[in-house]
Amino acid sequence: MEKSLYEKTIKQVAKKTELLHRKINLEWDSELEEALEFNRMQVSPREVTAAAWVTGAAIVILSTVIAITAHIYMGTNPLIILLIGSIISLLALYYLSEYPKITASTRRIKALGRAPEIIAYLIIPLKQNPNLEEAVKFAAENSRGELAMDLKKILWDVWSGKKTSIGGSLPLLGYRWGKNVKGFQDALYAIRTSQIEKTEYRRLNTLDRAMDSVLKGIQESFKEFIEYLRLPTLVMFAGGAILPLVVVIMIPLISFMGSELGNPANLSLLLLAILAFMYLYSEYTLMKRPASFPVMEISDTHPLLPPAGKMAIRGKNISVKKTTIWVTSLISSLSVPYLLGLRHWSVYDLTTLPIVAGLGLGFFIYLGGKSLHKKKIRDSIRETEKEVLEATFQLGNRLLSGMSAEDAMIKVARMLPKNPSGASAIYRKAVQNIRYLNTDIEGAFFNEKIGALREIYSSMINTLSRIMVTSMKKSINSASESLITAANHIKEIQKMESNLKNKISYTSSMMKITAVFISPAICALTVYIARVFQKTSAITSSLQDSSFTTFLLMEQPTSPEILQLIVGLYMLALLYILVRYNTILEHGDDPVIVEYEISRSLPIALTIFLGVIAISNIFL
Repeated sequence: MEKSLYEKTIKQVAKKTELLHRKINLEWDSELEEALEFNRMQVSPREVTAAAWVTGAAIVILSTVIAITAHIYMGTNPLIILLIGSIISLLALYYLSEYPKITASTRRIKALGRAPEIIAYLIIPLKQNPNLEEAVKFAAENSRGELAMDLKKILWDVWSGKKTSIGGSLPLLGYRWGKNVKGFQDALYAIRTSQIEKTEYRRLNTLDRAMDSVLKGIQESFKEFIEYLRLPTLVMFAGGAILPLVVVIMIPLISFMGSELGNPANLSLLLLAILAFMYLYSEYTLMKRPASFPVMEISDTHPLLPPAGKMAIRGKNISVKKTTIWVTSLISSLSVPYLLGLRHWSVYDLTTLPIVAGLGLGFFIYLGGKSLHKKKIRDSIRETEKEVLEATFQLGNRLLSGMSAEDAMIKVARMLPKNPSGASAIYRKAVQNIRYLNTDIEGAFFNEKIGALREIYSSMINTLSRIMVTSMKKSINSASESLITAANHIKEIQKMESNLKNKISYTSSMMKITAVFISPAICALTVYIARVFQKTSAITSSLQDSSFTTFLLMEQPTSPEILQLIVGLYMLALLYILVRYNTILEHGDDPVIVEYEISRSLPIALTIFLGVIAISNIFL
């Protein structure tokens, strides 16, 4: 296996500096060893610890040399450089030493989104036949991700003779992955235990307990996380909306006291530092989020999608990047006369607003162009999945009553909405294949050329159909029981997923309100306050000299127009951070939904920002 850049860097730094730390007794925790083993990284805990400390110390030494040199030759305050160097040193030390743990946790959380699905796919065939090997094979073939790959590896190890039994391997799989999802390890242990139960009733009851274990484990993890979210919610609200307002309002007073904080460069750096803190704190909080449910992936080659990098507008495919650049450039160019001081131009009074509007609209076009089409396809697939899930119950009930598969599918199809790409069309197509093209039930659904699922891009629909096809080979009763069991388990998972999203949404909704409504209004009001100071300065120009008059007459280091640009850009960046944070909390790390939600929020935030500025100008 080829080494990653991280592994190569750690190896090189540890090797080059071996003389410095060879005799030092370095210590590390057991979590680092476990993470390195889990990630299969080809470095030792000692090498990681040594490289982290050496890098941190090197940055401190380098920043000290730079600070002294800059102070001697340029008169720069060395404390600022030393402070920046210390911060970078601590970040490097933390990142290099914690990266394996972060990677392992991220991998576990992402993979364990399919934990309920894996358990369900193990239980469904086991309820019909207590053959653990067949159940593991079914789950591995019909699920995705690293858990499914590990199930395939278990099968291969048993078939090749490396392992003696699948039953003995499942608890080990639970131990490897169960750290981040309480109940997953218990669920696999329950599945193993079901194989030695003496009665059928106890066997089935143990299998049901396995599903309950993983679902309750996820619920408990989310409950703890929701309790933890109270502090991050308060911090991000205060840090993102209230603190910048206080900073900007205090700029005239700070300038009066002789500080240079109020100039555009320093103000920009301060707001940039706030944004950096907000982003890093949001990432830290999101790392603690329990395992997400699997994301529906839409391939870029999907037939209903425009070509890669394009978006469809009125039937024409246009480049997302080129359109973004043109719109941003054209709107932002309206600020050129102001920036060049060309007062006779009609657009001079727009000052820096076009830059903010241009960047906001460009951002909206880029993210919307990338995500909107995939979002529509997903919504369509999810509607079909709902129909198929409901139809699965109906099919199971009709098969249980002794009806043939063809008649059952026709009866169910007539009950469903007549959607060209919906469940009704799937079952009608399958029956037509059986009756008129003489296919068997497997070919009716899965034939590459004429199968009813040929243009259906849903793993859930394909799995439910596979369950029906496989169990029909045994008996109609087996098919009916399998379908009803599968539908029940999938509905349990979906119900829990919906409940958890609602709970998180209730807790984190203030973040989105802050980003879309409160922050744009506050940023616009800071511009109004700056203009009030500017106007007050003009009104009091005839007053006699005094310290208070001097304060009012003082020329502010940041003009309202430049302040308007700075806080406008801050508003856009903060919207990205908070909406992204809120969306990942609710939906997991789903790039399509994140991009879609940000693009949907941008026009609202821009409208509020521009509207408040326009209204405030009336009262000046």
